[in-house]
Amino acid sequence: MDTAASDYRRWLRETFAGLASEAGAADPSTLAMRLHALWDGAAQSLQMDHDPTVVRAARDVAAALLDAALPPVTPKAP
Repeated sequence: MDTAASDYRRWLRETFAGLASEAGAADPSTLAMRLHALWDGAAQSLQMDHDPTVVRAARDVAAALLDAALPPVTPKAP
Protein backbone atom coordinates (compact mmCIF):
# COMPACT_ATOMS: atom_id res chain seq x y z
CA MET A 1 0.00 0.00 0.00
CA ASP A 2 1.36 3.41 -0.86
CA THR A 3 2.31 5.94 1.79
CA ALA A 4 -0.56 8.35 1.07
CA ALA A 5 -3.15 5.60 1.44
CA SER A 6 -1.49 4.29 4.60
CA ASP A 7 -1.32 7.78 6.04
CA TYR A 8 -4.99 8.40 5.25
CA ARG A 9 -6.06 5.09 6.80
CA ARG A 10 -4.01 5.79 9.93
CA TRP A 11 -5.50 9.30 10.17
CA LEU A 12 -9.04 7.95 9.79
CA ARG A 13 -8.53 5.29 12.47
CA GLU A 14 -6.94 7.85 14.82
CA THR A 15 -9.81 10.26 14.18
CA PHE A 16 -12.37 7.58 15.02
CA ALA A 17 -10.41 6.64 18.15
CA GLY A 18 -10.12 10.25 19.29
CA LEU A 19 -13.82 10.89 18.82
CA ALA A 20 -14.66 7.63 20.58
CA SER A 21 -12.47 8.61 23.51
CA GLU A 22 -14.06 12.06 23.74
CA ALA A 23 -17.50 10.43 23.70
CA GLY A 24 -16.56 8.20 26.63
CA ALA A 25 -16.04 4.82 24.97
CA ALA A 26 -14.51 2.29 27.33
CA ASP A 27 -12.34 0.91 24.51
CA PRO A 28 -11.84 3.63 21.88
CA SER A 29 -9.35 1.58 19.84
CA THR A 30 -11.74 -1.32 19.36
CA LEU A 31 -14.62 0.98 18.48
CA ALA A 32 -12.37 2.80 16.01
CA MET A 33 -11.36 -0.49 14.38
CA ARG A 34 -15.00 -1.55 14.03
CA LEU A 35 -16.09 1.80 12.61
CA HIS A 36 -13.16 1.76 10.20
CA ALA A 37 -14.07 -1.73 9.00
CA LEU A 38 -17.66 -0.57 8.51
CA TRP A 39 -16.43 2.51 6.62
CA ASP A 40 -14.30 0.36 4.32
CA GLY A 41 -17.04 -2.17 3.72
CA ALA A 42 -19.71 0.42 3.01
CA ALA A 43 -17.44 2.33 0.62
CA GLN A 44 -16.52 -0.85 -1.25
CA SER A 45 -20.12 -2.01 -1.42
CA LEU A 46 -21.30 1.36 -2.70
CA GLN A 47 -18.58 1.41 -5.34
CA MET A 48 -19.18 -2.14 -6.55
CA ASP A 49 -22.96 -2.42 -6.25
CA HIS A 50 -23.97 1.18 -7.02
CA ASP A 51 -26.72 0.86 -4.43
CA PRO A 52 -27.06 4.00 -2.31
CA THR A 53 -29.18 2.18 0.28
CA VAL A 54 -25.92 0.79 1.67
CA VAL A 55 -25.37 4.21 3.22
CA ARG A 56 -28.51 3.88 5.34
CA ALA A 57 -27.56 0.34 6.32
CA ALA A 58 -24.06 1.47 7.33
CA ARG A 59 -25.52 4.34 9.35
CA ASP A 60 -27.80 1.90 11.19
CA VAL A 61 -24.89 -0.43 11.96
CA ALA A 62 -22.76 2.51 13.12
CA ALA A 63 -25.57 3.59 15.46
CA ALA A 64 -25.72 0.09 16.92
CA LEU A 65 -21.93 0.04 17.42
CA LEU A 66 -22.05 3.43 19.13
CA ASP A 67 -25.00 2.46 21.33
CA ALA A 68 -23.13 -0.65 22.47
CA ALA A 69 -19.81 1.09 23.08
CA LEU A 70 -20.77 4.42 24.63
CA PRO A 71 -22.25 5.22 28.02
CA PRO A 72 -25.92 6.19 27.98
CA VAL A 73 -26.67 9.87 27.53
CA THR A 74 -28.50 11.41 30.45
CA PRO A 75 -30.58 14.48 29.67
CA LYS A 76 -29.62 17.67 31.45
CA ALA A 77 -32.15 19.17 33.80
CA PRO A 78 -33.84 22.31 32.50
